[in-house]
Amino acid sequence: MKTRTEPVRAVLVLAATLLAGSGCVSLHGPEEWRRDLSAESGVVLDPEVSLSVNRAGVWLARVGLKMSGEQEISLKGVHHVDVGVYRVVGLRKGFEAPRAIHPDQFRGWSPLARVREEGEQVLVLTRERSEKIRQMLVVVAEADEWVIVRVKGKLDRILEEAMAMAFDEVDRADLYRKTREERGLETEETPEPERGDGETIS
Repeated sequence: MKTRTEPVRAVLVLAATLLAGSGCVSLHGPEEWRRDLSAESGVVLDPEVSLSVNRAGVWLARVGLKMSGEQEISLKGVHHVDVGVYRVVGLRKGFEAPRAIHPDQFRGWSPLARVREEGEQVLVLTRERSEKIRQMLVVVAEADEWVIVRVKGKLDRILEEAMAMAFDEVDRADLYRKTREERGLETEETPEPERGDGETIS
């Protein structure tokens, strides 16, 4: 398996590339999601990093990651990215403990994955238009830090690549093939991975 430091390096290269593009990045980030999720969960979230990247910025990121050799998933089809990293600084008035986030709170979004462990929640949701995935929302909630990422664009292919990489990480190409068959996907579009070595809340 790959070490946890490898994706961190990729994120650093991505951030450096994006910031180099004048006018491609704003400091807004997923602010509306921060407000809504804070209200629902009861945690007070203080921004540490909050960025919004437009189409030109995503193009620069694709070029930078390709040149760096860190690229594992193509960003082709991505039009806009909002990224927020928030520090948990307390609880809102009226809350004695954080409230778990649940997919049913997200009207118009479909849950793709949900993980709940002690002190951590991960939620991945998608939003479709004309039976194509056009938005993805990722929420990682830990005791002391939250990460919120929203991606817009034509996302079917990038999700396929992410799924392939995930199954390859755990050396289970057989499950990847089974998942594709269940979803009725053509094998020619996204090759089977090789075995590894080792918008509102209702």
